[in-house]
This record gives sequence, structure tokens and C-alpha cells, in this order.
Amino acid sequence: MKLRVDLQFFAGEKTEKATPKKRKDTRKKGQVAKSSDVNTAVSLLVIFLSLIAIGPYMRDRLLSFIETFYTESLTMKLSESNVHTLFVSLLKD
Repeated sequence: MKLRVDLQFFAGEKTEKATPKKRKDTRKKGQVAKSSDVNTAVSLLVIFLSLIAIGPYMRDRLLSFIETFYTESLTMKLSESNVHTLFVSLLKD
């Protein structure tokens, strides 16, 4: 015995288009469809272009920080007197 089940009931989407009156009423209420994909695409584009513009500067600063840390900071002995100096010098770079 097979049971036939209309799976459209479980889809979570509307099965029929809205009538013109229903569309008109929702527009009056201000419930206009907005595309979140456009906002996401613009945001990603801005982030991508920002990384392209700032990327070389960030890379140079990071490499400079790593170089300074491994050449100068690791050879210093840590004590209460020079931790503050070490921290400030790393922040300046």
C-alpha cells in the first residue's frame, strides 16, 4: 500500500503567486521585496577592493613586525624593567 504525499506542503514556500490586490495591499503597507543579495555583493566588493588597496601596506607592516620581533625581541631577556620598553617598541613598529 503506497501513500501519496504532496511534498509541496513541506517546502516552506508559497505554492501560488499573490493576486494583484494582495500585491497592492502589501505595497501600501510598505512591505516591498528587497534583495539582500545586492547588499551582500556590494559589501563584498568594497571589502575586496579595500584589501587590494591596503593589502601591500598590511603585508609590509606585518613582515616588518615579524622581522623586528625575531631579530631583536627574542634576544632580549625578559624582566620587569624591560617588558614595558619591549611592548612599546613593538607597538611603534
